[in-house]
Amino acid sequence: MNIVTLAITTAFLLLATHIGLTEEVPDQQSITFPEWAFCVAYQIRDADDRDARPVDPHGEKDPFNDKDTRIPYGLINERNIVDVAALSTRIVKSKVLSKQSANEVIRGTTQGAEQHPVMECYEPHHIFIFYAYEGHPVGAIEVCFSCNRVKMNPEVRIGGGRGSLETADLAGLAKIAFAAGLDLKPFASVHAYVQRLDQVEKRIMKMQNKSEMATPRKPSD
Repeated sequence: MNIVTLAITTAFLLLATHIGLTEEVPDQQSITFPEWAFCVAYQIRDADDRDARPVDPHGEKDPFNDKDTRIPYGLINERNIVDVAALSTRIVKSKVLSKQSANEVIRGTTQGAEQHPVMECYEPHHIFIFYAYEGHPVGAIEVCFSCNRVKMNPEVRIGGGRGSLETADLAGLAKIAFAAGLDLKPFASVHAYVQRLDQVEKRIMKMQNKSEMATPRKPSD
């Protein structure tokens, strides 16, 4: 290797090293849903005293709870994907989804285009859990159809919705759950749930229109 070739090679190596060192850390947009083998849709009951468990001695003490037990309400668990102990005692119905339906759950959650106003409550009764071939959960999507909120772990949506608006395809998720034999209580059917979505959205739009009409306009220059 002559001196000119060596110099060119060295320059390329230094440039590549510089690019590697200055490359930005991937943001949340590069995070993808983990690989999975199968998905189970669950209908779960409300949490109650049957689900009480000891307070984590290493966790933060709840100032509003003077008891030595706590009740986990949502099943999404940041460290372990899902609270499998709570799931095991609260299952009402379950169904293994087809690959197509499971993919539709992911697409409906991450690529939903509509914006649904979120209510104050969060009492989820449905969860889609994605498992590896060995049977351990690798991802979960939890849905509260009453308050129009979806939570997922890992969270691959940018912002996880838009503040007070949920961007997931809630009607599509409801159709998949209902087709799997799960109840949508308090809604009798998918049609009843979609009607309720429409009513809430129209009510919100009406309130927004009234607010805009009540806002005084600045005089033009």
